[in-house]
Amino acid sequence: MLVPIISPSIFNTALETQALDLEASSTQCLNISSANFGAYSSSAFSISCWVKRESLGNQYIAMGGITTGTMVFELGFDSSDHLFFNSYRFSGASDAEYVTTDSYTSTSDWYHILVHFDGSDEVRLWINGSRITSFSTSTPPFATLNNSDRRITIGALQSFSFLAPFDGLIYQMAFFSGSFPSISSLYDSGHPKDIRGVSGLYSLLDVAGGDVTSDYVLSANWTNNNTVTASSTIPA
Repeated sequence: MLVPIISPSIFNTALETQALDLEASSTQCLNISSANFGAYSSSAFSISCWVKRESLGNQYIAMGGITTGTMVFELGFDSSDHLFFNSYRFSGASDAEYVTTDSYTSTSDWYHILVHFDGSDEVRLWINGSRITSFSTSTPPFATLNNSDRRITIGALQSFSFLAPFDGLIYQMAFFSGSFPSISSLYDSGHPKDIRGVSGLYSLLDVAGGDVTSDYVLSANWTNNNTVTASSTIPA
């Protein structure tokens, strides 16, 4: 009798069982203040998440800081559905700017995204376990970014209002401070892994039982704007 081969991560009961469910039409997003997010490194950090899009176009997955002059980074899809990552050093001036050559237009597949930002080196980006080396734009960063405001927004661009909201599901949203986790510690051949023991983990949303505001690491809760809900649809 043939026995199916199944990734061990599927049996990992420590995995989060729910994802954020964001509706762009309602401008739903989460955010946390600079004081509550704390001393997050703006010179060496990583961002990891799974996303499942429900519509296309310009949408923000996450950003740090707020308004011109205090923005730290932006991660999202542009109007042509290319994935982009930007960082900012001074008032309104883009420092690092990376835009993928490929576009990501599936509304049925999950995408795993990992970004390493090293201010003394470069930005490194992985999608679904593969490092991206082809960019339509690739401008290396400077070492020093804006440090005056480290508030974080998930699912929109926060300026004077929430703009370009994400439409779909976000799973296992994690931030690493001063650390560059390996892709193998976060991604298992299309399946998620339990990442709570990964070195440098600074923030990880704990989406369980319908609660979308608690964090495994941070002591403060996130603010739920316009009623973000939880979904049991997660990466297999």
